[in-house]
Amino acid sequence: MGRTIATFHQLIEQTRARFAPFRRALRREDQQVFDELFERAKYYAASGTMEADAEPFEAVVLAFLLEQQKTLRALETRLKEAERGETSGAKAPGGCAASDGGVETPPFPSSEVAL
Repeated sequence: MGRTIATFHQLIEQTRARFAPFRRALRREDQQVFDELFERAKYYAASGTMEADAEPFEAVVLAFLLEQQKTLRALETRLKEAERGETSGAKAPGGCAASDGGVETPPFPSSEVAL
């Protein structure tokens, strides 16, 4: 019989469980960020599944990095708009909101501070 391959969501949860002692050693605010990283990694389930067979941990970390880069890009765009005195919600070419740099990002958690 063939072997069963875990879903990307399962791999994320296995990785989270493996790092549970690390999480417990973090300060409470860092534990929240740790949890947030793992939740946001789930947005990449489709692409993560394509790489998860080779090195599951690398796929999870790459999902973290992609999410962080998208967030950074959106914040940089918002900062530039604020510096220019533009209003948010303006449409960029292609119909995407200018505040997200043309990249669709999940909503920021309520724990983040708005610019």
